[in-house]
Amino acid sequence: MNLHLRVVLVVLVLDALVGCSSASSPSLGTDDDAGNSVDSAIDTGTPTSDAGDSTGDAVTSDAAPITAPADTWTWIDFPDSKCASGTTTGIGVNLHPGSKKLLVYLEGGGSCTDGQTCWVTPNPQGYTSGYGAAEFAKESAVKNRPMMGRDASSGSPFIDANLVFVPYCTGDYHSGTKMKTLDVPGGSPRDTYFWGGRDLDLFLARLQATVPDADHVWLAGGSAGAVATVLDYHKVQSAFGVRTDVIDDSGPPLGIVTDGTTLALWGTQLASSCSSCRTLEEVMLDIRATHPESRFAYIGFQYDVVVANGYGLAIADYPTALEKLLTDMKGDANFQSFVVQNAKSKPQHVVENHFDDATMTKAVEAWLTTMVSDGAWSSVKY
Repeated sequence: MNLHLRVVLVVLVLDALVGCSSASSPSLGTDDDAGNSVDSAIDTGTPTSDAGDSTGDAVTSDAAPITAPADTWTWIDFPDSKCASGTTTGIGVNLHPGSKKLLVYLEGGGSCTDGQTCWVTPNPQGYTSGYGAAEFAKESAVKNRPMMGRDASSGSPFIDANLVFVPYCTGDYHSGTKMKTLDVPGGSPRDTYFWGGRDLDLFLARLQATVPDADHVWLAGGSAGAVATVLDYHKVQSAFGVRTDVIDDSGPPLGIVTDGTTLALWGTQLASSCSSCRTLEEVMLDIRATHPESRFAYIGFQYDVVVANGYGLAIADYPTALEKLLTDMKGDANFQSFVVQNAKSKPQHVVENHFDDATMTKAVEAWLTTMVSDGAWSSVKY
């Protein structure tokens, strides 16, 4: 998860499902040109265009319902969508006829802000190049992640829900709306589509048409996808207009302001109620204030070098920063956490990636089942 962490909206990007190892944290400001930024007021309006910086044509969708075989993972192309490379992408769906439950899982991966990080040294290598049916056919997150399991043996609390997998190929925390022409070291300038937010709008329109009577939505993600659960919460909740809960795996919304790149570089648009937000914790607190009935589950490791690097913290200092967040949230009964007490000498990242640890996986899935079923739940240090 490309952690060249230079951000003021402490949006920590993490290595997520694709096994990256670095992350970055975006700032809320405006950008002067590709790869350079200046901190200022957050831009929550429609991004403006200039040379090498385009919002493109308006995204449209006929919002046709998705048709797919029942209880079977199926790739759905979206011709108007774009990866960073400009190639089209889509989503994976596993529809459960008659279900009014919906789980939307946002994949994690790298973040990028310039020609170097997007095209020369992207992390993981090649993730900005594209994601389509061929990549989905090999998607380990769908095949191995317990949360996405369909049969009872998976331990998933979502076996009777409609399941959606949103791949990540835009380098913008699933949040961008801009095209930037980036100078590529050793190569020619390249149009780069920070289009994650536009893509999500397209996906949500058809998902709403597919499950128009949804009565409960869960928005989940790992690493960069976990960051996106906070940045994109308002989009998802607004699309369905029902209770929307969050499962954040290893994207802790810490209240740390860092220097550097801005979300405005990508054209990220936060909820109007969050126009003064400066940290990811503030964005999350805005969600809690506007939707206190929703549940927010944070899952992570006590020592996570990817997250620590993303926030500019020494690994030894990370547990203290994480504990501060958890202490800040103790008064909110609908915010609970599951923190795995690993050793500093063995930092880990993305709990649901460690499905090979059967004992831990069982404990996490049992805790999530309580969360999802609205049972009495509490924070756990495992």
